[in-house]
Amino acid sequence: MVDRDEAPQILPKRSLVVRVGLLMAAITLLAVLTMIGSAVIAHTARGDAAAINASGTLRMQAYRMATLMRAPEQAAWPELRARMKEFEATLYGDAVTGAIPGADFNAVHQRYARVRRVWDEEMRPAIETYQSNPRAATTEYLEAVAAFVTQVDELVNALQRQAEDKVQLLRVVQGAALFLTLGLVFFAMYKLLIDVMPPFRDLMRVVDEARKGNFNARTSYRGSDEIGTVSRTFNAMAANISRNYAELERRVKSKTAALEESNQSLQLLYDVSRRLNATHGDTGDQFQAVLSEVERALGLGPITLCLSNPDSATAYNRLTTLANDVPNFCDAPHCAACLGESPPARTRHVSKTLVSVPVTDGERRYGALLVPHAPGHAPSQRQLRLCEAVAEHVATAITLSRQSEQQRRLALMDERAVIARELHDSLAQALSYLKIQVSRLQAEYRKGAPDVAAMQGVTEELREGLNDAYRQLRELLNTFRLTMTDAGLHKALQRTAGELSEQSRLPIRLDFGLDHVPLTPNEEVHLLQTVREALINVVRHADASHARVSLQQDEDGRVIAEVVDDGVGIPENWERVNHYGIKIMEERVAGLGGNLEIERPVSGGTCIRFTFRPAQSGTIIASQAH
Repeated sequence: MVDRDEAPQILPKRSLVVRVGLLMAAITLLAVLTMIGSAVIAHTARGDAAAINASGTLRMQAYRMATLMRAPEQAAWPELRARMKEFEATLYGDAVTGAIPGADFNAVHQRYARVRRVWDEEMRPAIETYQSNPRAATTEYLEAVAAFVTQVDELVNALQRQAEDKVQLLRVVQGAALFLTLGLVFFAMYKLLIDVMPPFRDLMRVVDEARKGNFNARTSYRGSDEIGTVSRTFNAMAANISRNYAELERRVKSKTAALEESNQSLQLLYDVSRRLNATHGDTGDQFQAVLSEVERALGLGPITLCLSNPDSATAYNRLTTLANDVPNFCDAPHCAACLGESPPARTRHVSKTLVSVPVTDGERRYGALLVPHAPGHAPSQRQLRLCEAVAEHVATAITLSRQSEQQRRLALMDERAVIARELHDSLAQALSYLKIQVSRLQAEYRKGAPDVAAMQGVTEELREGLNDAYRQLRELLNTFRLTMTDAGLHKALQRTAGELSEQSRLPIRLDFGLDHVPLTPNEEVHLLQTVREALINVVRHADASHARVSLQQDEDGRVIAEVVDDGVGIPENWERVNHYGIKIMEERVAGLGGNLEIERPVSGGTCIRFTFRPAQSGTIIASQAH
């Protein structure tokens, strides 16, 4: 908007429209006056030629009457009288008097007055006395004719000069009008070059600068005409646009700064999350690195992380970015002021120079993130929100670490239970059998005459029991030593099948179709050990010539594992026999939430099939499965 103080005001005398209008009016008035003057002059000169001709005929008429008066006949009088009337009609007629000016001082008027006086005083009286005294009248008339003709000549010359003067006056008027018109045109061009073009060029310069994006250019013309008004208006408009551009640039810079801060915050949170997820456990080194990143990103510090057990008022670990590792605000082991109350905890000011951000995950409090600051320079809301987000990441990492540790402990306890059952079902029973045989042998020794044959039988049974116990011990050790590598389940199964095939000379084919199935580490370990136990049973009891291991996923997303051989087949009453390996497999499959099935195919041999649904697998569409 144009400022009120700079509101455009056009003075009438400075207005370009008024000045151009006056100039056009002057040219128009000059043209009108020239035309009127020319018309008046032309009108006044309209009868000059007729007056000159009529005046010239006066001489001829005077001589004609002189000729009639010299005639001897008296009969000439009527004609002479008629000629006299004709002469007076010409002398007093409009043709002559119309060209005679009325002013007494005019030369033409004076010449005409003389001609009339000669006629009235000399020639007319002579003609009137002609009838009574022809001779005297003729003599008097002839004497007056010479003077009359001279006066008529002077009148004709005066009329001619008068006509020429009028023509000359017309030329002068038209020449003056042309000169004045040219003068007005040149004056208009001069005023255009002096008053209009300089401010107009200045205005065009500023417009060109604005077109190039420079809105700081201003016109210097401050006149009270239209160009001055346009200049002031353009200056005000350019100033407004410049202010708007500056405001937009300020907003863009502000938004850019906000985006950069957001980007830095996101980058910090990403780095913190990546660093915390890269390791397992609440390791001090990782937390120390996180504190350094937060301090560098926020420009605050030294930042301290105090970790405590839930519901404890004393921290068990203090991590800080301070060089001497002891912040001046620390009052350990009295940590209640910094740790605050149990959840729901909130960010609060411990003192005028210390902010405490709780490290909580749900209802569990793991400590506090302490951010010191200078008096009167508390952290901004953005910095506090970022500290709270970092504290949440730390709490989540601690929670996940403890959950993972708890899962590992549970898995270890489960594995120990499996080992205990396997030892009890296999090696412990074998040792019990050996203990029984030793008791028999001791009984034979207590006899006075031991039965050598019986003792040899017991000894053979002891040897077989020891060999069987050693074999079971080796198998258990191989099973317990079985590990998963980064190569995955497929490679581990290939290695297991290869080792057993090499030991037993039994060809084992592996059909693995679970490359696309996401299995958890626990599922992979149980699946590998179950397949190994099934293959060990095949090698030990089946007397087969070929074996096949197949792992696939059906249309419902379940994993189906089959170990098939072409051996003698499992006995029909296998449940009554001490098949410790089958019991171990049943326990492992049950731990996966699956089922174990043992069949005797029509073609012979044995098929051990176990199915379970992976924790991270969905349902496969039938069309995709086929």
